[in-house]
Amino acid sequence: MEGSDIKLEKFANNNLGIKNLKKGIDFILKTKNKFILGEAKFLTDYGGTQNNQFRNAMNVAKIKKDNIIGIAVIDGIVWFKSNAYMHRTIKSFNGVALSALLLEEFIKEQ
Repeated sequence: MEGSDIKLEKFANNNLGIKNLKKGIDFILKTKNKFILGEAKFLTDYGGTQNNQFRNAMNVAKIKKDNIIGIAVIDGIVWFKSNAYMHRTIKSFNGVALSALLLEEFIKEQ
């Protein structure tokens, strides 16, 4: 589905019953019988606004409801092994957080 963050958020609220979005989302995909809601981020540094962007993406990735799944498409420093907040969080995350390099494969598996 194409549209602004607000348009996508309204669709998620009105058609999918997702009411807990704090910010708009970047994309909505429909595959077979599933909707995928996604937030995409490229993170280049630790701390401050980068942590806020990371948290926004991870909040979308926590969405799981019937035939709806949220994902965080994150690239950048988050994948470098470190003791930083973002890396620690993503290592133990129990949802779908992946690199854009793996997005097409993930969609095909749905």
